[in-house]
Amino acid sequence: MPELDIVKFSFNTITMYKLGLAAIVVSFTLFISCSSNSTNSDETEEVTSNGSFTVSGDMEENFEGASYFTVLKNNSDILQIQIHLVDTHPLDRDDTYDPQYSLVLTADLEGEPISMSTGSYEIGTLSDDDILFSGVFTIHTSSSYQHQNGSVTITSYSDDQIEASFELTSIDFAQGASSEEDKVISISGDFSAECYGFNC
Repeated sequence: MPELDIVKFSFNTITMYKLGLAAIVVSFTLFISCSSNSTNSDETEEVTSNGSFTVSGDMEENFEGASYFTVLKNNSDILQIQIHLVDTHPLDRDDTYDPQYSLVLTADLEGEPISMSTGSYEIGTLSDDDILFSGVFTIHTSSSYQHQNGSVTITSYSDDQIEASFELTSIDFAQGASSEEDKVISISGDFSAECYGFNC
C-alpha cells in the first residue's frame, strides 16, 4: 500500500508540473501576441501633420509647415470643422510663439449639422452636400486675405485625419471688393491634418 501512495503522489506531482508548465507557455504566448498587436495598433494609428501651399499674384511665396483640424460639436452632431495650416503645431508652441502665417479653411452650415466625406467642395458657395467652405490667409500680423472662390478636394477623411488638396483666390481685407487696386492672390496646396482638441 505505501508503494501505491508513492506512485500516486509521483503521478499527481508530474501532472501538476505539466499543467503549470502549460499555463506558463499559454500566458507567455498571449503576452507576446498582445504586445505585437499593441505595436501594430500604434503604427496604424500614427498620423502625420503637415501642409504646404504656394501663393502667387500680389505676393509670391511658398509655405511649408504643420496642419491640424479642430471640430465644433453639439452632442454628436458636427457643426464646424476648421483646418489650420500654420508654421508651428500648437503642441510645439511656447509663450514666445510669434506666428509667421496662418491659413484657415472652415466648413460649416450656419450652425446646422454637417456631414463630411471624400469629394470636392466649393469655397464660398454651398456644395451639393450643404457644406459651406471659407478661407482666410494671414501673413504675420500685417495682411489678411479672405476667399473669393475656390475648392477643397478631400481625398481621405476620418475622425483622426483629413487629407486634401485645395485652391482658392483671395482678396486683401483692407482693400475692399470695389477697389481698383485690389490685392488679389491665388493659393494652392495640400495637407494631411490630424485632429487636435477635446472633440477628437
